[in-house]
Amino acid sequence: MIVRMFFVALASLGGRGLRKVMPWNHGKAHTGVPTVGDHHRTQCPAVDDGEHQRLGHRQQEKANDMTTVFTVKLGLTKITPAELVEKGRAHVTDCTGNANFTLPAGLLTGLTTDCDNLEKANGLVISNGGKSDTLLRNTRVLEVKARIKVLGAYVQAQSAGDQMKIVSAGFEVRKSAAPVGVLPAPQNLRAHAGKMPGEVDLRWNGLKRHLVYDTIWNIKDVQC
Repeated sequence: MIVRMFFVALASLGGRGLRKVMPWNHGKAHTGVPTVGDHHRTQCPAVDDGEHQRLGHRQQEKANDMTTVFTVKLGLTKITPAELVEKGRAHVTDCTGNANFTLPAGLLTGLTTDCDNLEKANGLVISNGGKSDTLLRNTRVLEVKARIKVLGAYVQAQSAGDQMKIVSAGFEVRKSAAPVGVLPAPQNLRAHAGKMPGEVDLRWNGLKRHLVYDTIWNIKDVQC
């Protein structure tokens, strides 16, 4: 009888007859935190060839069906008061008459007023303003940022994550976290008999962006 080991590295794991295997660096204590290591000793359940193929097909279908969803990037960090005024006014221009969004009355006019107030307060600080002028300018900054955050929330909700709609409102976008998809099998797999009956000592090279490994034990000879 020929015994052959199959190795699959998947971002989304599951399937009948499979057992998730957590790799641990050889010689280190099991702390409960998985690492991308190169060693594990386990007793693996057997699966037939058809189940192994069906698992791969399901994972590939999931990877093909993944849709990229974008989120609003507010862009409010590391921005000067003058840049913030320019940004706020650009949002007003881009959102006025934009058919992609239905915004509450007063949101854009309020943002315009906030930008005007910030521009005036910032001018006082630049003209050798005192502490009170600086405090007022900082308050105006917070007001503009708060208004842009509200606008961003409406844009995100009504755009449904559509990149072009978000950009049409003057915002940048960031990709939402998504499954990596089907990863390639780890390389340099070595299998040796373990100390206990039915136990196999496995070693392999780790993969980046991979936390959990599945090992599949097949008791039949198959074509790889």
